[in-house]
Amino acid sequence: MESNSDQMAQLREADRAAAAPYLDYPPSPVWYPVATGAWFALMLLAVSALDDHRGWAIAAIVTLVAIEFAFIAWVRRSWGTWPRMAGAPAEITGAYRWYVVRLVALVLVVGVAGWLGGHWVAAGVAFVGTTALIWTYDRIYARAASLTRERLA
Repeated sequence: MESNSDQMAQLREADRAAAAPYLDYPPSPVWYPVATGAWFALMLLAVSALDDHRGWAIAAIVTLVAIEFAFIAWVRRSWGTWPRMAGAPAEITGAYRWYVVRLVALVLVVGVAGWLGGHWVAAGVAFVGTTALIWTYDRIYARAASLTRERLA
């Protein structure tokens, strides 16, 4: 018959295995926040150009979407996984929540910037805001992963 400590060890090992997809991955490349900011700014400019330059805008949107899919495929290969938010450790869920709230706020700020200053101003705000958001989120996620590792150690 197994002892209670054996069962607890098995539960802890199961928790570590469940958390592994959120913890065992290479860090984001140093260029990632700037590239993401540029991608969102360019997408905003492409979408805003649909009325005046439909052909160029559609070509730009298709190109940007293809770049995004290629990037996602590269990340999935390099990470070896693509974890979902459901089932994430509590620390990681907190980092996700932090990101989503700020992303919604950034979208609102970009919308107001576009309304007040036009699409070039909105693209500038999108670039700076997205770059800062991703850079900060990478650090918050790394801290959440570290706290999760400590808890599961």
